[in-house]
Amino acid sequence: MLDLRQKIRPKIWRIIGNGEKINVWYDQWNSVGFLSDIIATRSIYNARLFEEKSIKEVIFNDHWRWPDDWKELYPALAHVKVPNLNPLKEDVSKWMEADGKGAWITNLLTLGVPGEATNEGSCSVQCS
Repeated sequence: MLDLRQKIRPKIWRIIGNGEKINVWYDQWNSVGFLSDIIATRSIYNARLFEEKSIKEVIFNDHWRWPDDWKELYPALAHVKVPNLNPLKEDVSKWMEADGKGAWITNLLTLGVPGEATNEGSCSVQCS
């Protein structure tokens, strides 16, 4: 099951709306990749940002809440722009293939991916 999750996880892209349901560390929402693959878990814990934080919880006054020294420790963070959150728009998921084509996911099969709160055993996709 873990092998399956590792194959599926990179194909699920999160499209930011209000930033409340997207895990900043474990969801794919930026061009850099999973931040959990870049930033050490110990650094996240020491910064008191914790692993279950949403994007919304890690932004304050249009700036990231992470420590300034992370820019030197993790140079890839320079490419992670602070998103414009829209409080009136829900976060959504999209299945993306290698060719860049995708389909909107309306109900995601629960695979134990942090940040996902969906019904286990069901999965539906809308083509866009």
